[in-house]
This record gives sequence, C-alpha cells and structure tokens, in this order.
Amino acid sequence: MFGRGFRGIVLAITFLVSGLSGELTIFWPDVEQGACMLIIGPKGDAILVDAGTLGRRDPDQPIVPWLISVAKEYPDFKLRYIVVTHYHEDHICWIDEIINAGLLEPDGLVYDRGGSYSSNAYSQYYSSVSDRRRAIKLGESIDLGNDAKLICLAVGGTVCSAGNISTSDENNLSIGLLLSYQQFQLWIGGDLGSQVEYLLKNVVPDVDVYVVHHHGSAGSSSSSFLSAIKPEVSICQVGNNPYGHPANAAIHRILSTPDTDRDPNNGTPLVILQNCGSFQEILSNVYIADPDEEGPLPGMIKLTTDGRIYTITASGIQKPIQLATDGFPSPKCQASIILEEVQLVYNNSVGNEWRLFIEINDKEFPGPFYELPKTIETFQFTHPIDITVTAVAIEKDKYSDIGRASASFRLSCPPSISFYTTTLEVLVVEDRGRYAGNTALWRFKVKVEVQVTSLEGIPKGDCYK
Repeated sequence: MFGRGFRGIVLAITFLVSGLSGELTIFWPDVEQGACMLIIGPKGDAILVDAGTLGRRDPDQPIVPWLISVAKEYPDFKLRYIVVTHYHEDHICWIDEIINAGLLEPDGLVYDRGGSYSSNAYSQYYSSVSDRRRAIKLGESIDLGNDAKLICLAVGGTVCSAGNISTSDENNLSIGLLLSYQQFQLWIGGDLGSQVEYLLKNVVPDVDVYVVHHHGSAGSSSSSFLSAIKPEVSICQVGNNPYGHPANAAIHRILSTPDTDRDPNNGTPLVILQNCGSFQEILSNVYIADPDEEGPLPGMIKLTTDGRIYTITASGIQKPIQLATDGFPSPKCQASIILEEVQLVYNNSVGNEWRLFIEINDKEFPGPFYELPKTIETFQFTHPIDITVTAVAIEKDKYSDIGRASASFRLSCPPSISFYTTTLEVLVVEDRGRYAGNTALWRFKVKVEVQVTSLEGIPKGDCYK
C-alpha cells in the first residue's frame, strides 16, 4: 500500500515574462515650414513620417545628412519604413533624395494613401519609390518591436469604424496614425482638417502628444477633436510662411484642452512650436524650439520615452520637459488554462482506480478528462499575475498514493508571449507491501493562452485588433 505523505516528483517550472526594454525615440528635425518626423523603436527599427519643406527650400537641418548622422549615433538604426501622410510638396519633396542616398533598407517599404497627384514634387516622389510603394490600409499596423506600433486610423477621407467624407482636398486625404508604446501614445495626422477630425473624435483615444494638424491652421485642431484626444503636449512644425500658420485661434484651442494627466502643477497642456511662424504672443506654456528662427542653430525637437515617462528637449527649451503618461490605454487580458492531453504512460501494478484533477492556484478542478482539449479555467486580469498549475494523480485504495507535478507562470498584460505549453509528468510511487517501490507515470499536457480583450479609452472597432 501507499503512504499518505507526498511521494511524487514535483516539477517546478517558472516562466517569467520580461518587461519591455529600451526606449522609443522620436525626432522632429528643423525643416522650417514643412513636416518630418523620425520614430526609432526600442530595437532600432525606424519609421520616417514625411520629409518636405515649403518650396523645397533648404531647411535648417538638411534631411539626408541629418539622417546619416542619426544612423551613426544609433548603431542598431535601420530605416525600414517611410510613411507619406499626403502628397503636398512640404511633406514629400526630400523623399526622393532619401531613397537615392540608400538610407531606406533594401527591403524597406514606403506607405502612402494610394492614387496620384499632379505636381512636380509628386512626380519625383513617385519615380523614386514606385517599386517600394504600398497603399496603406485602414487598421494596418506597423511593428517597431517590443509592442511599439503605428496603426492607421484614417486615410483618403475615411476613418476606421466612423465613416467617411467625400472630398478631393489633399489635406483631408491625409493618413492619420496612432503611435503606441506601453502607456505612451502620440497622434499624427498630416494636414487633416476639421471635417475628418469630426469623425476621428470618436476613434482616437486620449493621447499624450499631438503632432498639430496642418501646421496649426485655423481650419484644423477643432475643439471637439481636441476635447476627445486631450493632448498634454502639442508639437507644431512651422516656419516662415504666407498662410498665417499657426493661427492664434488654433493655439488657444489647444491650450484650452482638458488636462487629464492628474498633475495640475506641471504646466500642461503646452505647445511646442518648432519656429514662431505667424504666432507672436508670449505665453508661459508655448515654447519655441528654434531660438534663432532661420539662423544657424536648428530647433530640432527630441522625445524619448520608456513607455511611462517621456522627456522632450530642444535647443530653445532651457531645461528638459519631463512628464508622466496618462496611463491610457489600460489593457484588459484573459488567460485560459487548457488541458490538451492526459496519458497514462505506464502502470507497474500500482493500482487501477484513479482520481485525477488539476489545481490552479490551489483551486481544484476534478476530472474525468475524457473530451480533450478542454478549457479548465478562464479569468480576467490587468496587472502581472503569477499562477501555478498542478496536476494530481491519486490511486484510490485504503492508503492513497498521491503524485503531483507543478508549473508556475508569470503573465503580463499586454502579453509579450501569447501562449505557453508545458508537460507535467506525475510519478506515483507505492511505498508499502509487496509492491513497494512500484511506480506509475501520468503525463498532463497543459497550455496557457493570454489575449488582450479590451483597451480602456479605445473604442472597439475593426481597426483595433
């Protein structure tokens, strides 16, 4: 017979899900009246969003030499993607030089809205990128590693899960992109105006940083849109121009945005203008990145974030601006414990009556386990949790013989690994009578699946998967 004491072999296997490592870095080189943003992911993969200046004027920071210097500064740097928000010259005119300089990786892609446009700048752009060009799709996600990603929520006047407008206005055909890295979020939408913003207000979540639409024009950055996205920091690429950019009304609408970062004393919401442009007011929460306008000192803006804290620097800002993220989105996850297989590998005269069950954090889930695979338990969680799955086999007799084997898992939300599998081998040993020392071996195959079920602050829709 068997003793009541623990006689099985215990397997303790711990799986640790490491936190995201590295930083996300974003640059806005000083292109004066134009647009250019470089995003470098935690592993060095990079996306360039736009690269142009008004009238193809030489910017304070010529783009090609600047990109070469960035590549030298970041050893793992690889420019894998270029995204063109729309086809106006001040957003695309330097992309042909970037391609011709060989800065885009050999397998790199250029995303745009598709279609065509009538201008010399577009013709040069098209000729340089035709074999790498892809029309971006609504909901398409560009991965930058370690869960940093850029997702398309608007293109061609259509907004994910929110409808569309009929327009031939190139500004309102701009691509709109949400950048996410852990709790940090940024919105960039080229030269979108209030008509598309009206649709976006039901789709774009509360963000930390807003790249100001259309260089701060009076017809963009509408109050309803700003009230929805609630940016703490708004960055406006602008220079000398004949259009009145940025409009005083647009800047004041941004500064009137509801503050949701739970810190009433940190000076947010605030605006960073790369150059003054047409804005002449002096306000404590409006910063000018370029201290000498079109002089020799460029006003490059740099943002780094670990996903929880972000820091912004520029030559015209006396000390770094450091802020905590809003903490949105707060993901909710579901874990499923699945028993895939149970097998009696051998039984050396230990017994024929068995009781089998699974324990999950000491909660018992009894057999029989005939129809497998079978989901034993599901539960919701938002913060990292530890679970232990134990397989138990008991030979039922006067003196029960018990075998156990366990595996421990640390699960995070959102998950860096979507599932784990483990095999629990439960050895039962007889320790009494003439069969003392005989053994039986049960094998349990277990799978733990983790998936994101919702993101608070982000409406559900086809674009969030």
